[in-house]
Amino acid sequence: MDNLLKEKIKSQLNQTTIISYFLGFVVLWFGLGEIFNTKDWVGFAPVFLGTGMLAFAAVIIHGIILSVSGLMVVFNFHRKIGAGILALVFAEIVIDLIIGQVASDIIIRDIGLWGMALALLF
Repeated sequence: MDNLLKEKIKSQLNQTTIISYFLGFVVLWFGLGEIFNTKDWVGFAPVFLGTGMLAFAAVIIHGIILSVSGLMVVFNFHRKIGAGILALVFAEIVIDLIIGQVASDIIIRDIGLWGMALALLF
């Protein structure tokens, strides 16, 4: 009985599950932050959106995409689709940060998150 329980726990806590939980936690944190503290995130919106309602709407939509994708990844509800969406989102963020020459620490963090999303996707 003890071995059966150990095998069940081991199968549930595989690498994919662990990556899913941690990636999901991070994207939910930022996604919910964008939804509930939108004004703190408008500065990260693309410059061409300005600082008005369009920028606020873009941040909220981005937060919703992050949050829904994060939940999909955590709860294994079409996990690959959620990971694919996150991979695209992080690719866009990394490219935007590189073009805008934003702080390198942020780029490195997002490259790591992008890699986690790609690991879940493939």
